[in-house]
This record gives sequence, structure tokens and C-alpha cells, in this order.
Amino acid sequence: MDQEKKETLGQAILNLEGKTPDSLDPVEITEEMGNKEYIKGLHKCIEKTLENFTQDFYITAIRVQIPLMQNKAYKLLFKSRITCPSPQYDEDAWQYHSGTGSIEFLWAVPDSGTCHMLKYNALIVDPEERQLRDFAIAMLDGSLLKRAKELNGEKEEQNIILSLE
Repeated sequence: MDQEKKETLGQAILNLEGKTPDSLDPVEITEEMGNKEYIKGLHKCIEKTLENFTQDFYITAIRVQIPLMQNKAYKLLFKSRITCPSPQYDEDAWQYHSGTGSIEFLWAVPDSGTCHMLKYNALIVDPEERQLRDFAIAMLDGSLLKRAKELNGEKEEQNIILSLE
């Protein structure tokens, strides 16, 4: 049996240990671990969900911060659900279309501090980070939540009148 040698999270952190905490971010860790692990986790979640469901569903990739050594490490958790998730910080959202077997990327939301930094520096963001900037701004102004509600078939919020009698 051929076992693929993969780098552990601890090894990735040790490789990045020489960096100052300010220069270490989730993007660098993801690149260090490789996008293959992300895609592998996404496909594993889809395969497991397809064992129980045949309709369209959504997947969230949740970045969980793990304090480790001087720097912080992130672990990805993939969860599936039938309804579109409300956007949250440190989460990505995908939609699986059962009719075509395709996966649609919906959004990626960084942590709160990064969202605000991208919003307030919107005009000077590197071209490579413009899509992330747009997701951050949409998170902060409520556009992502509105999109999630539309995907769930929810209507605009209505005023609710409660009787105190």
C-alpha cells in the first residue's frame, strides 16, 4: 500500500516559525499546507454527504484558530448542510448542485479584523486580494447575508407586530 507523505500542521508551523506573528496569516498557512488538502477536505465532505442526501446542499469550510508556539495555526473543518449558511467570519461557503454534480464557490470571509482592514484600505488592496476585499465589504454591509437568504428562498424581513394583550 502506497502511503502519501504529507506535511503535518506542526511541520508547517515550524517552517514558518522564523516569521514574525504579523507576517503570518491564514493565506500563508494554506499555501504552506497546499491547496490540495483544502480540495481534498471539500471533496471528502461532499462524498460523505452524498451517502445520505441526493438534493442540492451547502458546504462551509470553517477556519478554526489553534494557538501553537509563537504563531497561530488554523485548522479547516468542513461541514455540510441543506440550507445556505449565514455568512460568518473565518468561513467559506460552497454549493453542491446535485443535478450536474458541480460545486459552486459562493464566498470566503476572513476574520473580522481583516474584513475591516480590507474595507478601509479598499483602494490600495493588491489586485490578487480584490475578490477577498469584495467579500469582506459584502460581509460588513449585509450583502452576503441577503444573498444567503435569497438562496434559501427567504423573503425580505417584514415587520412583526406583537400584541401585548
